[in-house]
Amino acid sequence: MSVSSALQDEPIGYDEWQRVIARNVSAELEPRARRRHRRYAVQGEVKASFVLGEKTYKRTWRLLEVSATGLTVKSHEPLPGDVFFLMSVDMDGDPVCLRGEAVHSTQTLGGFKTGIRLQFP
Repeated sequence: MSVSSALQDEPIGYDEWQRVIARNVSAELEPRARRRHRRYAVQGEVKASFVLGEKTYKRTWRLLEVSATGLTVKSHEPLPGDVFFLMSVDMDGDPVCLRGEAVHSTQTLGGFKTGIRLQFP
């Protein structure tokens, strides 16, 4: 399935997302620290579509981390926190459709590191 065709699909559910994570990360776990869900460093791409005002935007971001309930991406601009993103997330050549919203966006060298909270059907 192509990344763009994944944007045409319905977002996957929580259980399916857990299977996608298990397929793509090593068994080595991050220390629990203060987070409810472990984060896993991954390499991948996120293609997103969102509406702001009356205009539809499409963006491509680099995927940095995944967790049971979210993503960390690197973008070229800060992402708005008051909109939902329909995303095609590709870690392994088999992209899946997810929905989420930005919860923080921090400027870093070469762009913005943004946390996205996933919304499951």
